[in-house]
Amino acid sequence: MAVQSVMGTLRTREAIDYLAAGVSPQFWEAIPWTFGRYHGAERDLYLSKTAINGLSYTGSRRAAEVLARLKKKPFSPRQQSNIEEGIVRNAAIRSAGLVEYIRAQQRAWDSSGSGPR
Repeated sequence: MAVQSVMGTLRTREAIDYLAAGVSPQFWEAIPWTFGRYHGAERDLYLSKTAINGLSYTGSRRAAEVLARLKKKPFSPRQQSNIEEGIVRNAAIRSAGLVEYIRAQQRAWDSSGSGPR
């Protein structure tokens, strides 16, 4: 269920196109499966949020444009935190690059003691 979240690191045009389309919950309506508590509209919204996250990892101008448009008019208010975090993440990756962004996140986690163990 979280493949979209890491697809952005591919940074290919195809991945960006897929993720940009996937920010809409309607994009996911036709998939014929469920996962645990995720089914129907709840599944579609969850997958749209993971697509937003993935798109933000591209560090691309297109992602910035899609995220800015979503901020003005999200498909759901429940996407808002993903959109806002995604805008910040995408800008940081555009500025410093993906590897440096990940290193900075790791340093922040290490210094706070709240990171993954």
